[in-house]
Amino acid sequence: MRKQRKAGLGCPATPGGLIEAEQIATAMHQAISEGIDPSTVVLRAKHQPGQVIPEKPLTVAEAIATFEKDYWQTRNRLPNTELTWQRYQAVLNRLPAKGALSLGLLQRTLLETTEPDSRTREMTCILFENLLDKCGVEGREKLSKLRGDYEAKERKLPTDTQLVQLIDVIRPTKWGWCLAAMAAFGCRPGEVPSLQLHDDGTADCLSIKQKKKLPGERTCFACPKEWIDRWALNEVEIPTGPLTEARWIKPEQFDSFENERWVAAWRGGRQAQIYKETIAEIFGADYRLDIYDLRHRWAVRSIETNVNQSLCAASMGHTLQEHERRYQRWMKKTDLRAAMAKLTT
Repeated sequence: MRKQRKAGLGCPATPGGLIEAEQIATAMHQAISEGIDPSTVVLRAKHQPGQVIPEKPLTVAEAIATFEKDYWQTRNRLPNTELTWQRYQAVLNRLPAKGALSLGLLQRTLLETTEPDSRTREMTCILFENLLDKCGVEGREKLSKLRGDYEAKERKLPTDTQLVQLIDVIRPTKWGWCLAAMAAFGCRPGEVPSLQLHDDGTADCLSIKQKKKLPGERTCFACPKEWIDRWALNEVEIPTGPLTEARWIKPEQFDSFENERWVAAWRGGRQAQIYKETIAEIFGADYRLDIYDLRHRWAVRSIETNVNQSLCAASMGHTLQEHERRYQRWMKKTDLRAAMAKLTT
């Protein structure tokens, strides 16, 4: 059901003004039936001689086409970027294709289709803000005020017992070595193909942080070291990438495009039946294990074992400040319990 709104026509209270008002009202009715913002009709009808006539407003369909073109100009077509665009499109399809793109239209759609202070409200608002920017329509600041105050739920991490159960089963499969290596060394998914293990429990690794930039070299360590032998991690088994062999030892060998495709293939590999069945058996039917959960769990494990956090941050490939900010809540719990243990001994 459409909501009623008042629109000032600015017509004089004369017989001629009444005729003018009727003409504008008829045009507005036609605009509404076509999904066009009726306020644009008033703007065009009331322009004065010598003034710039307002340009024909961009339709939603035209705006989405512009936004899509810009999206693919800066991204490779990969499974993850395709999925992201599909999600964007599902939101943008809520807008009337023939309607004129305007701040008011986006505000109404946002408020009518999303809940306050929700992740959906925040993400939809960001998408609409970008749509306005790409199409040169003003109003981003007003729209951003509707984002709300969303707070992400704390990531539910698997326990080490659950991880061991999972990887014991998955290790012999195609992506098993990668899963086990990431759990043991806490590296990023795209860094797994660069791991070169040493006998002392450390490994050389490439720090992949930014797209289209060569990675830097770093040293990381296994936590716990026993997992190296448990899952035979010295027997490197990295599935071939979609285009080439996915193995990068030096920064100059790194191919960001191929790396993205390789990680996307790994994520797709989780759809294998053995993954689904094992995860459902260990974690429950509704649990969704994210690859990054293994990295986060490594960080928490290192805190629980009281390893120097500066070394842990270096091993994970980020600064101590970032490490403390991201994992501070676990650090506080661990520090307090350790301090209490000392007081009671």
